[in-house]
Amino acid sequence: MKLLVEQFDDNFFIKYGSLFLVFAISIYEILNNKEKFNKFKAIFTGKRWLKHFAILVSFSVSMFLLYPRKSHEREATKKALTAFIIAIFASIDLTIAPFWIIWVLTYSFDNWV
Repeated sequence: MKLLVEQFDDNFFIKYGSLFLVFAISIYEILNNKEKFNKFKAIFTGKRWLKHFAILVSFSVSMFLLYPRKSHEREATKKALTAFIIAIFASIDLTIAPFWIIWVLTYSFDNWV
């Protein structure tokens, strides 16, 4: 019960809820716009891109598992993942979503960006 109270005290639901809301609105925009959906689908169907994405995920997971919380490697990985998300949104012409993602990450998650 104490853990649950601490999560409310840290605004756990507000932090993750706002991040979820930004991604949900972005996904809604992608699904309701045929041109954006086709661009999004084209990105994730390329075999070469998927191989590089698998390397990116493997590298990122290893950085988070092998290094302590406030390490330079983890901080660099968090910033790189943020840039990756922005690049995906830019490639499908979602220009407002990166603003909200950066805002939510900066406001809700200390030292993410």
